[in-house]
Amino acid sequence: MQREIEALQQETKAAIEGLKSDLLKWLFGALIAQGGLIVALMKLLTL
Repeated sequence: MQREIEALQQETKAAIEGLKSDLLKWLFGALIAQGGLIVALMKLLTL
């Protein structure tokens, strides 16, 4: 029983680490997109 719990904990940790890396990819992608949008709006509004 204890070994099953430990195995499940390891699987859960691995899943969380995978989700963490995916979340960071989306975060940096959104940050870059937001920066590009801000630059584009500033150029557009300073005509």
